Amino acid sequence: MPLAIRSHATAVHISTQPPNPSKLNLRSLPFTSINKFEGIEYQSLPQDTYPNPLFSMSKIEIMNLSPEDYLHLIKIRSRTIHEKDQFYINLLELINEQILEDPNLVMRLLMSVEEGEIRHVITTSLKNTFKSNKVKRSILEFIISPTSTEFRDGFMQIIKNINQLADDKGETLLNYLNKLAMSGVVNPEPLLLTTSWYTRLVRITPSTKFDELYLYLLQINIQTKSIVQMERLKKTLMRGTETQRFVARTGWIKPKWHQTLKYEFDASHRDKMLAFFAINDLREFTEYFIKKKDIVNANVYLGLLVTKFEQKSSQTMIPRYGDSTLIQDIQTILQTIVRHVMTFKGPKNCINVLKFMIKNQLEVKFDTLITIMKTLTLQGHYQEALLLMNNIGLEKLDTIQRSRLIEEILILIKSRYPRSPKILIGYITSVFNGGNALNGENVSKSQYGSTNSALSLLNDLKLLGLSHGTGKISLITSFDNIQKASVDERLTGFEFSSNSLANVYEIILDSLNKSEVTSELIYQLYETYIEQVVKSLDSGCPRKPFTNELMNDRVVNHLINALLRKTGDDFQVEEAPDRYEVAKKIMLDFNSKIKIPRKHRTVSLIDIMIHTSLMVHKDYTFASNLIRFSRENHLPFTFNQLFPFISFHYGRKEYHIAELWYNELVKHSVKSTAGPAKELFRIARELNWNVYGFAYRKNNIHKNHKAREQMESIKSDPVIFIGEEDTEDLVTEELITGGNGQFHKLADYNFCDELASILYEARSSKILI
Repeated sequence: MPLAIRSHATAVHISTQPPNPSKLNLRSLPFTSINKFEGIEYQSLPQDTYPNPLFSMSKIEIMNLSPEDYLHLIKIRSRTIHEKDQFYINLLELINEQILEDPNLVMRLLMSVEEGEIRHVITTSLKNTFKSNKVKRSILEFIISPTSTEFRDGFMQIIKNINQLADDKGETLLNYLNKLAMSGVVNPEPLLLTTSWYTRLVRITPSTKFDELYLYLLQINIQTKSIVQMERLKKTLMRGTETQRFVARTGWIKPKWHQTLKYEFDASHRDKMLAFFAINDLREFTEYFIKKKDIVNANVYLGLLVTKFEQKSSQTMIPRYGDSTLIQDIQTILQTIVRHVMTFKGPKNCINVLKFMIKNQLEVKFDTLITIMKTLTLQGHYQEALLLMNNIGLEKLDTIQRSRLIEEILILIKSRYPRSPKILIGYITSVFNGGNALNGENVSKSQYGSTNSALSLLNDLKLLGLSHGTGKISLITSFDNIQKASVDERLTGFEFSSNSLANVYEIILDSLNKSEVTSELIYQLYETYIEQVVKSLDSGCPRKPFTNELMNDRVVNHLINALLRKTGDDFQVEEAPDRYEVAKKIMLDFNSKIKIPRKHRTVSLIDIMIHTSLMVHKDYTFASNLIRFSRENHLPFTFNQLFPFISFHYGRKEYHIAELWYNELVKHSVKSTAGPAKELFRIARELNWNVYGFAYRKNNIHKNHKAREQMESIKSDPVIFIGEEDTEDLVTEELITGGNGQFHKLADYNFCDELASILYEARSSKILI
């Protein structure tokens, strides 16, 4: 089945026709050819006329040559055999001396010798020389052929020997992997470890160096037979610092601060990324940047995703447990593309993707529909999102999918009616009516009409008094005036989720006048909330969502933000001491009573508290305790956490301490794109700190310029879908004319009608879930 998608704006092309396989070879970093060396234009003269200076150089002189110069000179013939013999002797000695110090130099020297008898003699001699040194032999074998049995058997033997060491297993492991990675060799075939051996490597590595282990895994292409195992390490890093996130998605060796903004990679490194990452990894990275509206990086990873699919569909690959099928990959790519074009080009572009799927009889799956629905909601197309929701076949969904749909429906309702808690609560009452209420057996049916876990919980939290009662924090005695939403029976019977409860708090607070959101009101809400949480956790039969697995800090986050923020998107904060003191009291109490995992903590909550405590109230003691708490819980540093400390000490002329905080910011490659970053760089320049941030700012300016170029391009270029009967000429004509007006007409159509029509067609074709 021919299948192709092309976006001229993003250079995306997908095809299920087996394309020519990508030819991966063991080459060094790409070199540019040079026509001149020491003022002599060798390539314009007979090659035997002048001596080749390379063959008369000492080892030191050879080492000091640039890669470009060396590559040029090695191609020039020598006048005598003696000259070349001496050169190869120097080469052997250099490799022996430098194989541990500079593996990349060794790789370049060795790979520069043409394949044949001479290279064979050199490599055989080196193998014999390194016979008693397993590490040197392993590096050599990796450079010669990373897919060879000799390298892989030797690698496993060294790993086993390291595991048997009494001390310093982790450091020894990382040092060995570093030598292999620094060679720069591309390993096209994964070196697959058993789950047990992979687990041992992770176990002996200090947790503070997980990012270093991971980058070596990518550089060498070491994987496990089970993809799930690698997922855990990747997700840990993606929740970490900017450096850790950059390493997780690139495998860059020990990046500096400014390098974390890097988005262009040479062919060699791209090959390493393609060899290591699975389709799902590249999808996650693409969607990560789509969510951040970072078009530059989104395009980079979308391009890698498509290339990976082309490679996978054209090669015979050893299947790995948990890997996706080609059909699943096609769905993944289409799902990612639809989110990309809707975010960067406009929501109506989902029509083109759906038409393409219908034309090629590709099933429109739940994940694709939920992606479109989420994007429509985010962009304010509520009518179209509701239309899509009503066209999802509930009978085909499993419990997890129905639960995901419910969450999206509630987000849609909250977004559509942001100041109407009664509407949201009406839907919550209908869907979250399971019978797991802590106080359910104590709820009198005659008192409340009927038992409903959602209403029982909201009433116990005294929220219904605000939305359906007197407007005060209080219990209500009857649920009779609470109007339930009409919801399909298959979307009922679920239990309350933490995010949905947080949304109730947010919409209730947003529905009040600013003057009504007093510090007293917020603290009363918190006291009632924490009482119910503690009671649930201590009960032995926790009430959802108050369980250790489901608990997060989103409710507390909304309460504190209602106290401190003047607006939702920046750090314009209230200066009233009473509001700050209540926020501080809530934060301390919650952290002392509730233990939740890192992934369920909101980093921005730490940000707003530190910013307010230092920049407004000069409360250094509390800010210090909070940053210590953040580190103990392995939360990543952010600009909004560290800059207040730098500014605080700078204002007190404690420049040395300010520099220590600045060094932490640089060390963790903290993203610095906020307005105060200009002030930060001014201070660094004024005090002559080691890093001015010049390279970081320069890279950020280049990236912003690239983003503007790509946004202009994607806005002006249509996304073309190539079908079975389409030709390149037709595609070119469509680009010029807009498909006989097709793309221009699209803007004139009623979006909702067009979407309804395409969904009806998909349902008639029996490809809509």
